[in-house]
Amino acid sequence: MTSAATNSDLAYNSSTNTLSATTFSGALSGNATSATNASGLSGTPNIDVGNITGAAATFTGNVSIGGTLTYEDVTNIDSVGLITARSGIEVGAGQSISAVSGTIYYYGDGSNLEGIAAGGSGEFNTGITSSVVMNPIGYATTMFTFPATAGKQYVINSINAANVGAAATTYNLIAWVQDSSGNPTYFAYNVPIADGGLVEVLKNPFVAGPSDEIHMWTTNTSYSGATNAVEVYMNYTENDSTEYISVYYPSSSTTTDAVGILTSSTYPSNLQSIRLTNRTDSGDYPVSVSITSGVVTTYLAKDLIIPRYAVVDILERQKRIEINDVVKVSVGQTASIDVIIAGKQITS
Repeated sequence: MTSAATNSDLAYNSSTNTLSATTFSGALSGNATSATNASGLSGTPNIDVGNITGAAATFTGNVSIGGTLTYEDVTNIDSVGLITARSGIEVGAGQSISAVSGTIYYYGDGSNLEGIAAGGSGEFNTGITSSVVMNPIGYATTMFTFPATAGKQYVINSINAANVGAAATTYNLIAWVQDSSGNPTYFAYNVPIADGGLVEVLKNPFVAGPSDEIHMWTTNTSYSGATNAVEVYMNYTENDSTEYISVYYPSSSTTTDAVGILTSSTYPSNLQSIRLTNRTDSGDYPVSVSITSGVVTTYLAKDLIIPRYAVVDILERQKRIEINDVVKVSVGQTASIDVIIAGKQITS
């Protein structure tokens, strides 16, 4: 209302106690309980409205939201404090959670994390997923085939073999793993199990792939086939990962030269097991295992004698190898020592 306004510009309704004008200018004393369009508000009033639409907002105190806060097209949320999500956080497919610097810590038992053994991987490992009972007989038999699911890897944690034969005598276990190539790689060859005794076949775990097969049979002290003599209990862990390393090297029948059987491509690698099995009936034979890094070769074992029917895992502790390092094996006699290597790529 301008300075030229007259009384006719004002309208007073006594029934509603309302004074109306086209515009108001200047300070307002009291409370304005409603407005169709308000701008330039200042001070510290309490405002109760239905919807607020704006280009930007700045709050210097706490903001409480009783309903749902919906973000549209938000590309970054920057918080200098702790974010608490009471019902969890969902990350879109193919996306990841990572740290700009420092370390991300995960709490809980890890049961919903993929690619690791939930609950730990040492003592009291609750991440083992499967158990298999096998009863070898007196001739070579396929005892177990791992699922054919692509993208899966299977860490064989334990293979326990117990002598359950009726005769009070020693029985022997022969066992190998076989992949799609059809070539057997032995991890036990006539390993003796005394009367009333047992053998934990694995000192360290090794890794099987989809459709890999475990074959076994048992023999007596004359190395003839024996049935109902040994019972085997195997545990393994299924992993949704392709980062595990699995190398089966059946000893070559054509060369005793050093052969590169593993190259650490793209990432460094952590070696968990290098298992050497004498697969012969004829005698004790030497084997050498080395790591070549550029032009430098370092031996983990040189001319190590593996006795007849013996199995030796040369890794007491894990070993890291760098990108492009090569693990090489040479045997003193062709077709004598089978090698299985297990490990995992170091991707972070």
